[in-house]
Amino acid sequence: MAKPLGLTQRRGSFQLRIVIPKDLRGHYGGRTDFRISLGKLDKALAYPLAHRLRAENESEFAQKRLELNPHKVTEVTPQLAQAIASQVHALVLKQDDAARDEPES
Repeated sequence: MAKPLGLTQRRGSFQLRIVIPKDLRGHYGGRTDFRISLGKLDKALAYPLAHRLRAENESEFAQKRLELNPHKVTEVTPQLAQAIASQVHALVLKQDDAARDEPES
């Protein structure tokens, strides 16, 4: 198995460094990278674990990009309309409960 990008070994302990993309650094408090200690593992265990952790972080980065840059809706399907109506209904009920619990606010 190929050595994962960013994986280093010092004094027998593996450490994985994952660089945060520039466009997402503000979302992570300005951090430039994550450093994850994998501990003292055998190379046969450390490599797959590092590959999995890198893949999970890349997936998270892709999800954050979607959240920060949502796509425009060109057509409202019946399913989308129902989902929006359900969320609005839940919000109205939540606000009604709050008003009944604390009428001063």
